[in-house]
Amino acid sequence: MHILFISTLYPSSIEPIRGIFNQSLVKALKLSKQEVQVISPVKWCPGENFIRKRVFPPYTEVVEGILITHPRFFYSPGTFIYWHYLFYRWSIKRHFLSIINEFHPDHIILCFVYPDAVALAPLCLKKGLDYSILVLGSDFRIRSTQRQFKKLVIRTLNEASLIFCAGQALKRNMILSGIESNKITSFNNGVDHNLFHT
Repeated sequence: MHILFISTLYPSSIEPIRGIFNQSLVKALKLSKQEVQVISPVKWCPGENFIRKRVFPPYTEVVEGILITHPRFFYSPGTFIYWHYLFYRWSIKRHFLSIINEFHPDHIILCFVYPDAVALAPLCLKKGLDYSILVLGSDFRIRSTQRQFKKLVIRTLNEASLIFCAGQALKRNMILSGIESNKITSFNNGVDHNLFHT
């Protein structure tokens, strides 16, 4: 099975511990004999190097045997905040469609409701692609209380046929917000006993 994992929260050679929990999930999928590829978009703002020097990860790299691409997406810090998900979608749409055509995923995991799922779920629906949304916590708990984001988040989750979330409490919160319970699967984070032991 070919699985495409998409999230802005994923390690790179520049930020090796960013979203390391997602890397653990992807490695576990690979160990279960799935073919996995990752798109991890990176924020980019024109002229930001005049303010502070920033080092970007390469557009393509292989980390832990997994192919990762880092397309840049336009981001305007402090301004046009309610359009950020649209900037994200417009910026990586061509790259996303190119990966779809090359990798032919059987399933796509969109990790983090906002901005990742809100930006890309409509493209999945339009192309008839099978996808799920992985909800981690603040992407729902915070955004669903913000008036300008609530409708986007709730609509995106309602349109999805499969949602994974971290813990029963988060699942209850989503159900109380009107998300159908039968499409939500909760899980508890695992412990790597090779790293954590007495």
